[in-house]
Amino acid sequence: MNNMNAYEVTRITSLRALLKTNSNYQLHTFQYVCTFSMGILTGYILRKHPNIYIGGPLVEGILTIIAIAIIPLIYIWNNSFWILNDSAPEISVTLYIAFAKVFWGLSFSWIWFACCTGRAGLEFLFELKILRIL
Repeated sequence: MNNMNAYEVTRITSLRALLKTNSNYQLHTFQYVCTFSMGILTGYILRKHPNIYIGGPLVEGILTIIAIAIIPLIYIWNNSFWILNDSAPEISVTLYIAFAKVFWGLSFSWIWFACCTGRAGLEFLFELKILRIL
């Protein structure tokens, strides 16, 4: 039992219940609705309101730093579930499922929006040869 699934809770009593829980988590559409909606909303704002005022260069810089920091923090949060020799705390898993995709999507949406409108100071990334496809 030391190699338990990261999203398993201790109440799971059989392999069948574990597989059902895993497939319910992995295959349900709520996994994709948040990130899809963020992408659509960001694309709409880029297309219709590219010059929207967000609070000036200072606020936009702070948002960029926060967005860049959130992405690895969510990755670390997810990987923290694997460190335990037992199931991760149910509240931590529930909060992860509820908020991680929202914050991940908002972070990438802000970085994308800020780079496309020249507000992030990260425009040099689009000039790198490795990212030339983008």
